[in-house]
Amino acid sequence: MLCPSCGHENREGATFCGGCAAPLADAIACANCGTSNPSGQKFCDACAAALEAAAPLTRTPTPVPSPTLPVAFAGGRYQVQRFLGEGGRKRVYLAHDTKLDRDVAIAVIKTEGLDAAGLSRVQREAQAMGRLGDHPHIVGEVLASKTLHHHYYMQVQDAVEAGREAADLLRSAGAFWDLGDTLWATQLALVLLGRFDEVVQIGDELEPLVAQAGLQGALLTARRARAYAELCRTADLDRWEQFARADLETCQSGDMGWVTFASYLYVASAHFWRGRWQQAMESHQEAYQQEPLGPYAAFGWSALFALKAYCGDREEALALLEEKRANLPRAGQPNPWGAWDWLFRAVEGLAVLGEPKQAARLYPMVLEAMDTGTLTDAIERLPETVAGIAAACGQQWKKAEEHYEKALRQAHELPVVIAQPEVRRWYARMLIDRDAPGNCDKARELLTEAIAMYRKIGMPKHVEMAEALLREV
Repeated sequence: MLCPSCGHENREGATFCGGCAAPLADAIACANCGTSNPSGQKFCDACAAALEAAAPLTRTPTPVPSPTLPVAFAGGRYQVQRFLGEGGRKRVYLAHDTKLDRDVAIAVIKTEGLDAAGLSRVQREAQAMGRLGDHPHIVGEVLASKTLHHHYYMQVQDAVEAGREAADLLRSAGAFWDLGDTLWATQLALVLLGRFDEVVQIGDELEPLVAQAGLQGALLTARRARAYAELCRTADLDRWEQFARADLETCQSGDMGWVTFASYLYVASAHFWRGRWQQAMESHQEAYQQEPLGPYAAFGWSALFALKAYCGDREEALALLEEKRANLPRAGQPNPWGAWDWLFRAVEGLAVLGEPKQAARLYPMVLEAMDTGTLTDAIERLPETVAGIAAACGQQWKKAEEHYEKALRQAHELPVVIAQPEVRRWYARMLIDRDAPGNCDKARELLTEAIAMYRKIGMPKHVEMAEALLREV
């Protein structure tokens, strides 16, 4: 039963309309004026027209569906997903921009009924908008933003791909300020991929570019990436310590507090490898105090946790772990770079503290971190090594051995020289714990090699740790 007031369809026998609460009664519409009249009247009580020919109220016809959904626009670049709606002049579709990897709304102008002048005007407007949408600076800016996003979330392969394309577009547009920001994010992603030759190549272009533009933050980052790549390939701790102290001085004199925490981490790492653990602790405390919020948050406290574990400060280390546990990465979602770094150091520190069950529970997340494509998270620690530690803590011996073998190959092929003895030390620890036939001989061989490497690099405390393990064999 149709409501004479609002046209709502009601069930048969209803007394009031479910749509507007108007009383329902049999009614017919006046063909002359449209007024609803009670059933049984012969004349319209509004205009006196005869009602014999009046038609009963009917539902408003369903609108004609929009034309068939197009598949794509612009030669396939915009893949149509669904129809959004239409107005008097346009039909709007939701589409995916395959070039910039984003969802967009595409408005298609209706040309039905336009004369030649109208069609010409529409074509000129469309061409102007098309030129704007494909301008290299605009597209380059979008890709540059994607590069930074992927960098912050340690999505290193995606960061490099977007960064390379963005850099080409921004160069052609002469947007050198934006180019500088894009290149440093790409450079750091390449560091995590272990592609050190490309890190240096980008630095050769980036450093003079950002120095001329006055981008001190980008210049500092470019120099850090170059120093990191050099240390990975040479393990020259003297040059690294010189760089770290100069970096700290630059930050302090230039009032760049937002990046000074990283300078303290570099100085602390030099102390740690040189065996000056108390001085390393002081620098780590400074980094922890100055660390800002953002995608790098956790670098400070994760390094402090690992150092406390090595120094034997068990209670303080575990208290810090509990305080910051919520900042560990979460499964099945993007996580910031700092959270992944926290994960790697948490596994190592827990193993040092003799907490194998806690370290083993983090193994699935370490595997998820490795899916990002990251090969080098820290100069002495490869993700494959961390995976081996976590697997060994869970007594998954075969998986641990596979991780350590792969880490050994990476440490020599990339190369990451400080990681070479580190992999051997942790690999030997696993073999000693497993104690299968032949394991002791292999552990002895690995530790002997590690000790020689540590001595050559100049890492006395690490020599002591390896020698202590060797006495267990």
